[in-house]
Amino acid sequence: MSFLGSSNESRSIMRLEAILLNRTDFTKGFEFATVLLIYIVSIFGNGLFCIALVKQSRWRNTTEFYIFSLLSTSLLMMVLCGTPSVMTSLTSRWILGNIICIGQAFLTEILAISTVHHLAIIAINRYVKVCRSQFYKKLFSPNRTLLSLVFLWFLSLGSVLLRVFFVTVKPSFHPGTMFCASQPLSKTVGPGLATVAILIHIAYPVLAVIYCYFKVFRAMRTHVQSVQSLSETVKQKATEIKVSKVLFLTVLAFCFCWSPVFVIRTLQVFVKDDFPRYAYLIYTYMALGYNVANPILFGVMSRTYRHKMMQCLNIHHLLPRR
Repeated sequence: MSFLGSSNESRSIMRLEAILLNRTDFTKGFEFATVLLIYIVSIFGNGLFCIALVKQSRWRNTTEFYIFSLLSTSLLMMVLCGTPSVMTSLTSRWILGNIICIGQAFLTEILAISTVHHLAIIAINRYVKVCRSQFYKKLFSPNRTLLSLVFLWFLSLGSVLLRVFFVTVKPSFHPGTMFCASQPLSKTVGPGLATVAILIHIAYPVLAVIYCYFKVFRAMRTHVQSVQSLSETVKQKATEIKVSKVLFLTVLAFCFCWSPVFVIRTLQVFVKDDFPRYAYLIYTYMALGYNVANPILFGVMSRTYRHKMMQCLNIHHLLPRR
């Protein structure tokens, strides 16, 4: 099941397989407990917020469409892609067969790409809402919002399917990350494909996020200068700025948690595929850990969404009254 390319890569994979299989009971228990904790908190947090949004939201605010879709992506990532890795951490080897391995590899790519584009479209949504509010209802009507989400998911799915049909890839289990991943069989194809993917799925979203939130934070400075005004427009803008701050923190969380993934995957394509096992463990724990970050951020930083969650649990009476 493991990826075997050049002799150096083969030796690295065999070394990592041996380390995974021969872990001490303490190491095995600690690693399994860590990934299981991330798994449970992520499913509970994202699942609870998704249920709360469905039950408590009237869907008048189209931003909540994007938040629901983003949290659903995190939930799917953990349920569909995290479950096999949690099992592997316990069993010390891949036991789920080739079909599950292929499914995990491609679903991980689809959901990761989808997350990046979610963050970009949410940044654009915040920019229009805060800086170009006169166009917001037209550009982000419920129908257009749903259409943009459909396009986003087709873009994520299509980019992976193109690799399947037009490039020879071999999804395989990596004992370092405890994940299955698609590996380019030709190093000459790998860098070219990686460059196109970086442009579409990293460069564009990053530029969109930087530009939009730069404009949003500039608008915040203007708002502070007029904070003494008690007009309804200023109050509404203050609310939108608070939501924008929380959503910007989700971008920072993604960049922080997925940076080891981007670094190691890039080096695997362009340079080498031989890192210490602890580097791969950081890769896995932080990538899965991002799925915990969003519900925590929404629960801690946003009173509105915290109230929705506590209403869902029927403990909203515990919230301090204003």
